[in-house]
Amino acid sequence: MNKTWIYNLDDYQSIFGLTAQELQKRILDFPSGISSVNAELYAKGFYMVSADPAYQLTPEEMRIHAYEMLQTSIQQLEPDNNHFSLISKWRMSTEIFLSDYALGKKEGRYKVLNHPPFQPLENSFELLLCTDYLFTANSSSLPIQQMMEELCNLAMEVRIFPLPNLQSAVASELGPVMLALQNRNFGVEVRGVAYPERKEANAILRVWAKECTISN
Repeated sequence: MNKTWIYNLDDYQSIFGLTAQELQKRILDFPSGISSVNAELYAKGFYMVSADPAYQLTPEEMRIHAYEMLQTSIQQLEPDNNHFSLISKWRMSTEIFLSDYALGKKEGRYKVLNHPPFQPLENSFELLLCTDYLFTANSSSLPIQQMMEELCNLAMEVRIFPLPNLQSAVASELGPVMLALQNRNFGVEVRGVAYPERKEANAILRVWAKECTISN
């Protein structure tokens, strides 16, 4: 089973190392799931597009779905550890997300995006952030190499977290995928991150286009 996680803006700052300058970019978060990142950025005057298949839900349906995902996330935590502060943070992030969801859908900040191909959004963003288990349990049925290529069609730069698989081991596909992307003239980097809440995941994959045109 894929691990679910509920992120806030502090999480994304720690994971992706977002600078003040990068927050000014055209950012896509996919798949976003239940997350308060968009709402928190919006409150600070920044604009991000969050995309997920679940965003087809109405606000009423999303409320039910969000609480179900929250309970799933809590149940997946190790029972022998004290997770009170983490669960409290997840609950707060869920409420922030739900309070922003209806308005965000109207403003185009929450978009429905299903499995690739992603033609309507190709080359629309400068930075794509992804917190899916792409290398072992991604939400698409596509092979990881094809999925990575589709993501790279969406933005000039893609950052993927986490790199380990569900058993906390680096996926065997990582090396071949990086080589294939380099052969297609993409820049590729594995960058260490400091995110203590997920000790099994301490790196992101960064992929960027050496030449790319952003569409208007």
